[in-house]
Amino acid sequence: MNGRSIKPIVPGNGMAVKVLGPKPNDIEHALRVWKGKVKDNEIIEQYRERREYEKPTAKRRRLKDRAIFDAKHNVTK
Repeated sequence: MNGRSIKPIVPGNGMAVKVLGPKPNDIEHALRVWKGKVKDNEIIEQYRERREYEKPTAKRRRLKDRAIFDAKHNVTK
């Protein structure tokens, strides 16, 4: 990407992603890159988890159930 080293997350704002494209006004490319970075950094999943409070026991149960599901179906993340 033009030889620039860029941190994908904007400092001071954990929910923001910085996108630089080959052209200043190339919206389609910037949107494609943004979607990939958001997916890689699991920002949407973090946002959904923070929408409402989840009790620690409920969180442990959810993680345990997910681990059991993954073990049964031999799914690797």
